[in-house]
Amino acid sequence: MSCGKENQKMCRHSVEEEKPLSLAVIECIADADGTDPDTHPPLYEVIDPEALNNLFRDQTTGEVTFTYLDYKITVNHNTVTAQPTADQPVGAD
Repeated sequence: MSCGKENQKMCRHSVEEEKPLSLAVIECIADADGTDPDTHPPLYEVIDPEALNNLFRDQTTGEVTFTYLDYKITVNHNTVTAQPTADQPVGAD
């Protein structure tokens, strides 16, 4: 996994093939926020983690976007991006 932080509030992870996408989402948010992933509310409150993990199992096109913890999360077959929502501007404290 690599994290290309453009600033402290935005993060992009390249997802390793064996890593579940749901775990990559949690890690990306933790990197963007500088927080412990165990302190975040469960991902299943906003999206079905199992469905997310299976979404790109047999395909490499398309993407899914959802909001989690004031971040717009965009996931495709090998990348997770967490970008602050309009309520939380990039670089906001």
